[in-house]
Amino acid sequence: MFVNGKVADITYTQNSYNLFYDAFKDLKTNHPEVKNIIIDESINTGGDCTTLIELAGFFMGDVTVSLKNKLNNEVFKVTYKVDTNYDGVYDDSDYQAKGYKVYDLISTVSFSCGNFLPTILKQNQAATIIGQTSSGGSCIVGPNASSQGDIY
Repeated sequence: MFVNGKVADITYTQNSYNLFYDAFKDLKTNHPEVKNIIIDESINTGGDCTTLIELAGFFMGDVTVSLKNKLNNEVFKVTYKVDTNYDGVYDDSDYQAKGYKVYDLISTVSFSCGNFLPTILKQNQAATIIGQTSSGGSCIVGPNASSQGDIY
């Protein structure tokens, strides 16, 4: 978030991770009868990839992301663990959606990271994707460098 051309502090309620943390805390404490979760990404036009991986951690034990190099068709996977309950330990209790039926609602508006979260959830069999087919779109577009210094 920028204010007057400078990076501004993000309040607690502006951070999607905190919103998911609070929602799961409330769900488990006050609504034990709930068995289904719907993530509404129907107007999600993108965001931060790090936050996306963190959010995915609520819905699976290990967050595995498959990526493909379109130049040589090489596929590689990266796996993350997320401490979603802030206890300093990466374990099964971080998989907060375990035991729930999870759905991810997308639409033609869903773009960038709004496409990537449903992709990760689908690849990891962590949610059923519902709604309209997204319009596509890129995620994480920008200059990057490999550990060998190659820029792509």
